[in-house]
Amino acid sequence: MIKDTAFIFADGGVVVDWASTVSGIDLVKQKLINNLMTDFGTDEIVPARGTGLLASVTGGGVYDLRSAQHALNFAALAAKRTVRAYESPDALPSERVASFSVLLDGVVDRKLVTKLIITTEDGNSIGLTQSLT
Repeated sequence: MIKDTAFIFADGGVVVDWASTVSGIDLVKQKLINNLMTDFGTDEIVPARGTGLLASVTGGGVYDLRSAQHALNFAALAAKRTVRAYESPDALPSERVASFSVLLDGVVDRKLVTKLIITTEDGNSIGLTQSLT
C-alpha cells in the first residue's frame, strides 16, 4: 500500500497535515486535485506536471459556462494523464486512477463550483464538490 502526506483542501487554500497520511482513493484524489490546480511548467521537479486550467481562467479563455466546462474537460484529461504516467508499478488497483471527470456545477461569488468524480481501477468511486478560485 502506497501512502503520502495528507493535504487538506479547503476554500481558503491547502494545508499540509504532516501528522496524517492518505492512501487508496484518497491518495488518488489528492494527486488529481494537486495536478488539476498546478500550472504547466511550474513544478521544477516534474515540469510536465499540471494543466492549463488556471492560465485559461486568468488569461481570458473562460468567458462563459460553456468555455468553463471546456477548460475543465481538458484540465481533467491532462491531470489524469499525468497521474497515470507517474503511478508506481507496485500500486494496487485501489491506488490507480481509472477515470476522472470535472463537471461545472455553477458559479458562486466568482468561483467555479465543480463536482469531481474519481474512479479507481478497482471500481471504487468518489464524488466531491470543490470551489475553484
